[in-house]
Amino acid sequence: MTMNNQSNNSNNNDGTRILLDGNGCPIVPLHTVDDSGLVRKLLRTVLIYILFSLLGPLLVLGSLVITKKIRVSDLLEIYQSVTAASKTTTNSSSSSSSSVVAHNNVHDYQDPRLLAQLWKLPSAKPYIQHQALEYQRREGYCSLATLRCILYSFPTFPRTPKNLVPDQTSSGAGPSTPLQFQHTIETILREATNTGNAKNNTNTNNDTITIQTEIVGMSDNNHTDEHNKEEEEDFSYARFLKTLRDSFKDDADDDQQHCRRVAINYLRPVLFGFKPPKWVPCHLILGLLGGHFSPLLGLLDNPQDMNNANAKTGDNPLVGVFDVNHAYGGAYLIPAKLLYQAVKAKDISTGKSRAIIVVTLRHTTQQTTANRNA
Repeated sequence: MTMNNQSNNSNNNDGTRILLDGNGCPIVPLHTVDDSGLVRKLLRTVLIYILFSLLGPLLVLGSLVITKKIRVSDLLEIYQSVTAASKTTTNSSSSSSSSVVAHNNVHDYQDPRLLAQLWKLPSAKPYIQHQALEYQRREGYCSLATLRCILYSFPTFPRTPKNLVPDQTSSGAGPSTPLQFQHTIETILREATNTGNAKNNTNTNNDTITIQTEIVGMSDNNHTDEHNKEEEEDFSYARFLKTLRDSFKDDADDDQQHCRRVAINYLRPVLFGFKPPKWVPCHLILGLLGGHFSPLLGLLDNPQDMNNANAKTGDNPLVGVFDVNHAYGGAYLIPAKLLYQAVKAKDISTGKSRAIIVVTLRHTTQQTTANRNA
């Protein structure tokens, strides 16, 4: 889809500048939804600690199983993937090194030295340069926060009108699947084309922006027929890694003609395990069913694989993830093989795996008739 671009030098999404720490990593401001009223606090307490934490998850899970919208075998498969995150390796030089096995603590993936390298990558810099990073304002807003980070990181994406990109306070929870994420971007661009952006364009050139989204993943893991088997094989680890490499290497923000951004929909507990205590129903159910969206920042060489004689060089790089949930401390670096398992995990709502979403912006400038005749 295309639209005319209106140049704008806005610093950020919400008026707050992003500062850098001593390592050059961004300090992203946290803005939460105001629940300061007494009535709101009481309702929130009842909803979270009684209905949501205890009763709701059990009712939802029971309903899904009874109506056969979810199979027990699927739950067991997801449970095994998540519980693998509780394992630790005893021999880092073995083929099952800790670069493949998950850790429970997100801090294990936040080496300051490596994060400093991450934010210097050409694929990560635009998020800082264009003040495009923000955290989700509450649970369920991860897709909107990710979408806003992605779009505002494009230097030529229109910043006006301000309601062009849905905010996190009046738009609801946002898309919950990769297809819905794709549809939301298409809707935004359609509205941009039909609003005053084109009429208010004061540039001497006719600037045209085309943004395309590609979904890589959403395969059917059931192997019910030959087509589904081929579909899953198409979302192999090799294709997962190739998609990431191709998406990041083609970044060319310097000339603003062709830029790519990458987001993922993944099952985060595959990386860090169930939230403790696991026996709390909401922790267990969300660990099995609760997907998450986040932007990806780039790839770094994996030091553990470089020191592992049995590892194939470059086969398991570190993937930079900016987690829009502030509780996870911003960016972390996940081994690609482990992140692949989190993306490949089945989404019960679609019956398919989760996915990578590649957003590509192309910016072309065509001279006006007056300029051509000059």
